[in-house]
Amino acid sequence: MPETLIRSPLMRLPEVIAVCNLSKSYLYRLMQQGKFPTPCIRRHKFARWKRTDIEAWLAKEMGEREAA
Repeated sequence: MPETLIRSPLMRLPEVIAVCNLSKSYLYRLMQQGKFPTPCIRRHKFARWKRTDIEAWLAKEMGEREAA
């Protein structure tokens, strides 16, 4: 029986960094500029991003790169 991976609808910072291939400081700079989704949950040392927001951002970035 194939193993099914259960993906959480929320992503932690290390996963966001890995998926987007961005450094932590650059990711936060983009958020400050309004160019990257902000976390839906943010507490001291605890942030979660919606997976759908990150996937939409990646799709947009890929579309802009292909158009250039």
